[in-house]
Amino acid sequence: MSSKRLILSACNIAHCANNNIRFVTGIPIIHKLTFVQTVSPRWLSVRHAATQPEIDEKKKKYKDGKFDLPDPEHLAHFRKSDKPEVKDEKPATMQGAQETRIIFLETVAGVPGMVAAMTRHLHSLRRLQRDFGWIHTLLEEAENERMHLMTALQLRQPGFLFRGAIIGAQGTFVTMFSLAYLISPRFCHRFVGYLEEEAVKTYTKCLQDIDSGNMQHWQRQPSPDLAIRYWKLAPEATMRDVILAIRADEAHHRVVNHTLASMNETDYNPYKPGK
Repeated sequence: MSSKRLILSACNIAHCANNNIRFVTGIPIIHKLTFVQTVSPRWLSVRHAATQPEIDEKKKKYKDGKFDLPDPEHLAHFRKSDKPEVKDEKPATMQGAQETRIIFLETVAGVPGMVAAMTRHLHSLRRLQRDFGWIHTLLEEAENERMHLMTALQLRQPGFLFRGAIIGAQGTFVTMFSLAYLISPRFCHRFVGYLEEEAVKTYTKCLQDIDSGNMQHWQRQPSPDLAIRYWKLAPEATMRDVILAIRADEAHHRVVNHTLASMNETDYNPYKPGK
């Protein structure tokens, strides 16, 4: 018995009204594609099986970015970039380490300005005398450090363990710094000035990694909208521009705290609001 007869004997074929489409019901007993093709090429659609050379050619086109897209306006990000590819050994690990360090650094850096401003504010209320203009500068420093943290959080959200470490570090640092500021404000401002110097070094090292290290993808990574609005950056600003702005802030805090450390508590603050 021929293969065609075997299939027809195992299936029930129902014809459509126009006799152009046939529906086959039943369980075929022959599974080889060559046998099925002999039934009727009109109603059986056979998909072409690509050969190995064709597969290799398509892979090569895909890797080179030479393939057609249905909508180039919306799917252009699938094409290969014209910029040279940055081959980092561990970009994800390096980026995560930098973001973690920045977040932890800023959670600590935002404490001194607020503690100093609060202490001087309470002193002014308790002693019934003026503050000589220090409070606004210290509050601006604390707010600026907090915005550094908010910007870093646009890139990475810490886990529960990291958040616990932040709570512990903040509780310890706030307590110790508050006691130290009550004893010697001059020492505290000098100490913060040195901390800001280390922050400048940290962001300088980050810029070096962006320019020629494992963070070169930050040269192309767009800046968060929060940073663009806060520092009034250009709409096309990148993460490198954000790091430059943060480092400039830290350098300014360094100068301010070293200046305040060299002054008496009753001297007028030389920095006007916003300066």
